[in-house]
Amino acid sequence: MKQQGSWTVAESLDSIARKYKNPMLQLKYWTSKQLPGTYRILTHTNALNESILTLIMTVSAAKWIAVHGNVGISDTEIPVALSHGDKGVTATPVTKQSTSVVGVIHFPIPSAPSGDVLGKKLNVVLETTMANVTHVAIYYGRSEVYTNKGTKSENDLKSLDISKMSASTVKDGDIGYGICVTLEIKFEADDDQNQSVAFSSVGMLFS
Repeated sequence: MKQQGSWTVAESLDSIARKYKNPMLQLKYWTSKQLPGTYRILTHTNALNESILTLIMTVSAAKWIAVHGNVGISDTEIPVALSHGDKGVTATPVTKQSTSVVGVIHFPIPSAPSGDVLGKKLNVVLETTMANVTHVAIYYGRSEVYTNKGTKSENDLKSLDISKMSASTVKDGDIGYGICVTLEIKFEADDDQNQSVAFSSVGMLFS
């Protein structure tokens, strides 16, 4: 506890809730555990010697955004076959064949709530079977801000460094630009034709 003039700042909302046995404070304490931000209680005594409590909340914007794999959509020119389910989306070759083939899938995600434009990490949660992601690109609207060619493993994509992205081509606007994560998939040659990639989540961490 520390003094600020006639106000007492209590850093622990839980201790105040227990002291005053106030159900509303218990509810606010529970809420503070669910939402990003800092909660404090200001208490002081008025002229009638009544204790007055005031809840102060400082919200910290999330530094990450993510979407469920189910939002994945196929590219028109280099398509993949998609099977959507409650656990995500599974991409397979449009035509089942034993030779290798390439397809592209897009994941639209909203602009960062914090207003940041430079990403730090890309997080793609996926499971591959006789297939690999061979190209990663990120777009803000029509502007490509990141591209990375080369085979990426499942572990690579769980925390891919995208800090070298450039948003210099993105023009300022009244609101943030929608983001698209584009992934090229190479389905390897497989006589059993079991090539697939299952996506459960795609997200970005901002600096």
